[in-house]
Amino acid sequence: MITVTLGTISFPFNRVVQWLEQLLDEKVLNEAIVFQHGATNPGVVSRHPLVRATPFLEFERLESLSKQSNLVISHAGQGSTRGLAAKKVPFVVIPRLASYGEHVDDHQLLFAQSVRPLGVQYCSSYEEIKSSILNPPPAFRGPLLQGPRLVEYLMERYQASETDSRQIAQRIEAGDRQTTSAVESPTHPAEQQTTSAVEPPIHPAEQQLTVSSP
Repeated sequence: MITVTLGTISFPFNRVVQWLEQLLDEKVLNEAIVFQHGATNPGVVSRHPLVRATPFLEFERLESLSKQSNLVISHAGQGSTRGLAAKKVPFVVIPRLASYGEHVDDHQLLFAQSVRPLGVQYCSSYEEIKSSILNPPPAFRGPLLQGPRLVEYLMERYQASETDSRQIAQRIEAGDRQTTSAVESPTHPAEQQTTSAVEPPIHPAEQQLTVSSP
């Protein structure tokens, strides 16, 4: 059995559906497949007799399927990757790319490139995923770096990218939750003018001193 999981974010991952369809047509895939597709339309793949497609899997169910699978194919989310590494199962990841509308940026690709030296295999083309199915990697025996060590490692690996390493570390530690700081709105130039109270001018007639006649 092969388990394919795309996570639950709202961006479609149509490349994976196209690859699965081609792999089934070419009979590269010839065993049962559980396909957790999330927001992605599974199309004709869901109607194939070998495929059981579902938009969502409970964590416990996904964990059980992963342990039963000859191979797990996952999107390259940090949480998913770390979870599969902890389960010691054979897996590969496919990074979502912004150029295909699969995510807002290429942080999954940067992450996959960064953990590849630790033994995590990633695929970016049809030929690579085909090769991984025909020759599955061994079960991951890590461990993948955890907590602060993973943050430090990724900061070092990401220094060559345009993304600020401090922001990446904060995102990883906070589980990709963005921290928003309250910023005071700038003062309008008109509000910056200081108005002084000025007495109205005295009429010339009021400036004359009247002297009483003796």
